[in-house]
Amino acid sequence: MENTTFEIGKNWMKKFVPIWSAQLFSLLGSSLVQFALIWWITQQTGSATYLAMATLVAV
Repeated sequence: MENTTFEIGKNWMKKFVPIWSAQLFSLLGSSLVQFALIWWITQQTGSATYLAMATLVAV
């Protein structure tokens, strides 16, 4: 079996930060859309049952 080593270069942060921040903004946007849809369903129906179902589906 070969002995392989992995070295982290000096510029790893320049590659990591844009990917990490893009993922953060993506998750934030998805959460806001999820909240807005649940809020809209609640406003349109006024039903606790639909609110509970939408919340369970969103999880």
